[in-house]
Parts: sequence; structure tokens; C-alpha cells
Amino acid sequence: TAPDGEVFTMLVAPVRAPEAFWSNQDIRVLLLVFGLLTSGLVSWGLASAFARPVRKLRDATDALAEGDLNARVAGSVARRRDELAALAATALIHLIAVLWSQKSLEQDVGRRANVSPRDGDLDLGQRTMRLRRALANHTENIGPFITAVLLVELTDSHSLITLVAAWAFVAARALYLPAYAFGWVPGRSYLYLTGLAATLTMIIAALIP
Repeated sequence: TAPDGEVFTMLVAPVRAPEAFWSNQDIRVLLLVFGLLTSGLVSWGLASAFARPVRKLRDATDALAEGDLNARVAGSVARRRDELAALAATALIHLIAVLWSQKSLEQDVGRRANVSPRDGDLDLGQRTMRLRRALANHTENIGPFITAVLLVELTDSHSLITLVAAWAFVAARALYLPAYAFGWVPGRSYLYLTGLAATLTMIIAALIP
């Protein structure tokens, strides 16, 4: 009411609160699938890596028990290619990172803008920008890891050290994505350094006789 007695009516439009990140069903499902794939890949890689030489040893022992004195196990174990399996897992993690980043981008700008040439600046949310930076970082780290795997393969330097280092890289890069997306500090930096150290370990193991 004004001093002169005139009455004013104020209309206030309700403001819808922004939807919480975790309330989005698609995001929850995507993170669940990501977690299951990551844990499954790492578990499968480590299990197969340690089980394969045991099976080779068992087969050689059975052959010796049957009187085959030419049975050998060292050569078959030395020709293992567990680092290549880790490389394949890294490629899958990269694909998941691309899908996650694109899903978050589409939530920010809509499907039409996502499939457009994206000229000009886009109004992106904080998590989308983090995911895009995490994807760029992952892309930068794949190259040195590929080099490390190739060096191990070409020099036939397969060992327990290169095996553990390869799968440590996979685990670190898999955890790096959610660490960057949700701002886990300083855990994100530790994961980055773990992946880098794993790559350098493989390169050194391949170059040192």
C-alpha cells in the first residue's frame, strides 16, 4: 500500500529449482554402467593374467606325468600379451568418456545444439566443462601408453612389472574420469601421477635389458 492509499499487487512467479545432478536417471544409469564395466575389466584382466600361467604350468605338469619329456612352459608364459588386453580396456574407457561427455553436453545445450556445428560459445555447465577437460587429458595420456605397450611387445619385455603397471594405468585412468567430474581433490592429481608412473615404468622396463 502506497502512502496515498493506493494498493499495488505484486505477482511473483515461482522459480523452479535446478534439477540435482544425481536425480537424473540417465546419469545414474551411465555411472552404474561405467562402474560395472571398469571393475569388470580390471578384475578380468588381473584374473586372466594370473590364471593363464597357472594353466600353462598345469598342462606342462600333466604332459610330464604322461611321459612327454619335451613339455615346456617357459616359452608359452613368456609370450603372454596381457598388456594388449590393458590397451583394449583403455580404448573402452576412452569410449565411455566420450559418451559421458556428450551426454552431459546434450543436457546443457539440448539435442539440436549438440548435433549442430556448435559455432560460437556454448553455455556449458561446470560438470560438462570438467568432463571435456578430463576427456582431453585422457586423450593426451593414451599416446604415451600406446608407445609403452608397443615397446613391451617389440622388445618382448613381458613381466610381472609390466603387467601390474599396465593394469595400474587402466585403473587410474578409469577412476580419473569421475574424480575430475566430481572434483575429487587432490585425489585426481594422485590418479594422474599413478597413470603417468605406470607408463614410465613400462617404458623403462622395455628399454633396460
